[in-house]
Amino acid sequence: MVKGWCQDVGLKENYGSHTLRKTWKHWQRMERGTSIPLLMEAFGHDALPIARISAEPI
Repeated sequence: MVKGWCQDVGLKENYGSHTLRKTWKHWQRMERGTSIPLLMEAFGHDALPIARISAEPI
């Protein structure tokens, strides 16, 4: 669906539903300061990768 919508409005890049999820996550985290555990819950993830834990600011 998303790919079709983007093509309909003339966007040439490769957009899909995952692009929307990443954009929403970035906006929530960077602009609104939403916690990673809350974002994980929103995305249905139940395990936080170790690399993410070490990258999280204290």
